[in-house]
Amino acid sequence: MKKPPLYTTGEIAEAYRRSEYTVRLALRDQSLHGEKPTGSNRWLIQEQCAEAWSSGKKCPHYAENIRLMHEKTAPKAKRAS
Repeated sequence: MKKPPLYTTGEIAEAYRRSEYTVRLALRDQSLHGEKPTGSNRWLIQEQCAEAWSSGKKCPHYAENIRLMHEKTAPKAKRAS
């Protein structure tokens, strides 16, 4: 499966007529979903995430990412003996 293209904060700001500062704030408060590659200080954002953010919604894969994160961090249930 081909990965969707990723855009910088500047590209998203220009495309959605917001300031780059606003885009970065949205990333920090998690109203906009993005990723920072390991060892990088630059955010990368999928178009579907930016589209959802500009419409006031969460991106389609955000809920799935949260579910997976909770599964990894939730304590394992002990089996009855």
